[in-house]
Amino acid sequence: MPDHADEDSNFDAEEAVRVIRTNTISKKSRDVYDGSIAQVLKWFYDNKRHLLTEQFIQYGITYGFAKADIRRFLADAPNNAPVKFSDFNVQDFMEWIVSIRKEDGSTPTYSTYNCH
Repeated sequence: MPDHADEDSNFDAEEAVRVIRTNTISKKSRDVYDGSIAQVLKWFYDNKRHLLTEQFIQYGITYGFAKADIRRFLADAPNNAPVKFSDFNVQDFMEWIVSIRKEDGSTPTYSTYNCH
C-alpha cells in the first residue's frame, strides 16, 4: 500500500481554498461584490468607525477608499480583516442596507439589495 504521508505534508489547504474561491465567482460578479464591499467599508468609516480595525483606517486615510484601494487591502484577507467582527452585528449591516439609495435619492430595487 503506498505511503501518502509525503503528499499530505505538501498539501496547502489555504492555497486550495483560495483557488476554489477565485474559480467559483465570475469576474463580473467579483467586481459587483468588490464594489459592495468597498461601499460598506467606506460607510462604516463615515458612520461606524469603531467597527473597523486601526490598520484599515490608516490604510484608507493613506491610500483612499476607492474599490481598487480596498481590493489591494483585502488581498491578504482573511489574515488582514478590515472589520472587527467581534463588534459587528446584524443591526450594523441593516443600517447600512437601508442607507443605500439611487442617485436620485430613492430606494433601490430588491435586486440591488439582493446583490449586497
